[in-house]
Amino acid sequence: MFLASSRVAKRSHSDVQSNIRCGLYDKSSFEQESVDLVCAFQVFDHVPDPDGMVASSKHHLRRGGIALFINHDSGAPLARILGERNPIIDVEHTALYDKKTMRRIFEKHGFTVLEVFSVANTYPLSYWTKLAPLPGPLKSGIAKLLDRSGLGKRPITLSAGNLGLIARKD
Repeated sequence: MFLASSRVAKRSHSDVQSNIRCGLYDKSSFEQESVDLVCAFQVFDHVPDPDGMVASSKHHLRRGGIALFINHDSGAPLARILGERNPIIDVEHTALYDKKTMRRIFEKHGFTVLEVFSVANTYPLSYWTKLAPLPGPLKSGIAKLLDRSGLGKRPITLSAGNLGLIARKD
């Protein structure tokens, strides 16, 4: 069973649509101890009640179940270098976490944290260019050059400042 926005549900393959529930995640989303895995990809730093989300995850997981969360890492080298120019500093992120604070919030809720790690992302060079904290005209010029040359489609893998956490409910 999956939880997603109605927009995502409508765009999903018809074979899985019956397994998608629409709405915000909370304790009422699923039955207690009814799932083996809770995943949150680039969601945790957008929720207004992070403690509630972690508590709901624990509530829904069976004993031995796993939580896998991936989100921005405010302690990553690039985030520290860019400071307030970092693209993660915006109104959409209600809170920012580093590896220590992610570990702490899960341990506070009784999870055993198995691993906290850096995540590398692979995107076309044109996408990375859009995120670069460059002046608009320079960024636009680079984007045009990349488009014309075809280099903008080339996939580039970078550790640009995301982290992952794997935790178990004992």
